[in-house]
Amino acid sequence: MDPFKKLRDEAIQQRDSLIRHARSQYKLAIKEIRTLQTRLAKRPHSQFSKLAYKRLGIEEPKSDYARMTSVQAAKLVLAEGRPLILRELVMTMMSRGHREYEKLHVVTNATRNAMQYHPELFRLNEVGEWELAPGAESHGSRGQRTFRPE
Repeated sequence: MDPFKKLRDEAIQQRDSLIRHARSQYKLAIKEIRTLQTRLAKRPHSQFSKLAYKRLGIEEPKSDYARMTSVQAAKLVLAEGRPLILRELVMTMMSRGHREYEKLHVVTNATRNAMQYHPELFRLNEVGEWELAPGAESHGSRGQRTFRPE
């Protein structure tokens, strides 16, 4: 038997062993990610748990906006005064800590849908800017608790 053939066979076996090990590690990582996604999906408003922040290596938010729903955060930002286009509103909410680790288009779509679901709280004015509907300051949204900072 050729000595080089034996070396090639050993190298192939070692390579295959490393590939099997890498695949098993990958499968374990994917399984953990899916478990984490399932846990996060069960949380109201996609808020991360302390465990999720720890596993992802993300610092837990200090902002009250991080614990708000999109409706609560939008209502608070728009209550400050001037009407905003949707992108301005979402970027302001995210800069204050609301869903700051999610993609901008995801938060934009969620906020638009939430605001359209609550016409008693929000409305589009004639130039396409969102503002609080008349009387929106006086009541909460459908059956939701109003946010109280801790």
